[in-house]
Amino acid sequence: MIGSLVIARLNPKKNFQRLSQLSLIGGSLALSSVLFLGDNRILVLIAIIAGGFLLSFAQPLNESIYSDLLNRLGKEKSHLLGISRANSSIAYIFTPIFAGILADAQGFTNAFGLIAFSVLGVSLLLLVFSPKKILLPQSEIKSLSELSSQS
Repeated sequence: MIGSLVIARLNPKKNFQRLSQLSLIGGSLALSSVLFLGDNRILVLIAIIAGGFLLSFAQPLNESIYSDLLNRLGKEKSHLLGISRANSSIAYIFTPIFAGILADAQGFTNAFGLIAFSVLGVSLLLLVFSPKKILLPQSEIKSLSELSSQS
């Protein structure tokens, strides 16, 4: 909630994608530090609060990117909505199972840190390899939609 309020106050006009990726990197760095803090509960609490604060910026920024993509797709936005909902459903099913298996094998603190490190790795890859502007294959989607409506 804090991230949404700060983003609304700052009202960035561009670079949503980069800001979101940097927020993800910062949050995963803070959360992965839990692995190295040992039993110092105050530092662990500070790392979790800092990680949560930084990650709270990612979702509103992702939503702005997503709404921009939906606007650019026009009438063909149902395809993107379907893909997004399918990905969310798969994530809600498999992520807790994976995290539970990892926690049983490595312990809760190690599982937490390893998941944060994996998020850090993915976010660094996204930062390096994702394009500045996502190109949409609108003509291909439209022709596929026309083909499916004819059937």
